[in-house]
Amino acid sequence: FTTQNLSLLANQILDFSISEHNKLFLNRSSINLKYQIDEILKSLAIFTESKNNTLQITSNLLEDTMVYTDVVKIHQLLYNLIGNSNKFTTNGIIHVDVLYKKHSSKQESLTVTIKDNGVGISEQDLVHVFENHFQGDNRIEISNIGAGLGLNLCKEIVELFSGEITISS
Repeated sequence: FTTQNLSLLANQILDFSISEHNKLFLNRSSINLKYQIDEILKSLAIFTESKNNTLQITSNLLEDTMVYTDVVKIHQLLYNLIGNSNKFTTNGIIHVDVLYKKHSSKQESLTVTIKDNGVGISEQDLVHVFENHFQGDNRIEISNIGAGLGLNLCKEIVELFSGEITISS
């Protein structure tokens, strides 16, 4: 888990560096979406236990859901989003809802909703969370705050998938 996540963090720094100068791109391959999401969430469940949090997952993915996508980017998204929930939640619940929908033979969508019962984000910070290097008012209270790159990178990745990312508190 640690090796996998260190590799992911190193790739995120490279992606951030690339996105500063060039466009990010998707490196697609055919994957079993349920298997990949389950494996990512299983490793993140262990991570959330470090702060006595429980990762609750609901999903409508079927065992044979094969898609052509970038699994590394999906891992980055889930790692960053669940990692942020975990960072600001202690002795709580982080709920992940995964909703897959096949619109046609060539169009599918994946909606992932992550909710936690952590400290929340102030109204003035909400409008800035997807900006580079932004860290909200809670940074004083939280150790190991990070560099403020994760949510900005998440926004860029979601947009690569022609998707939308939103946040509320």
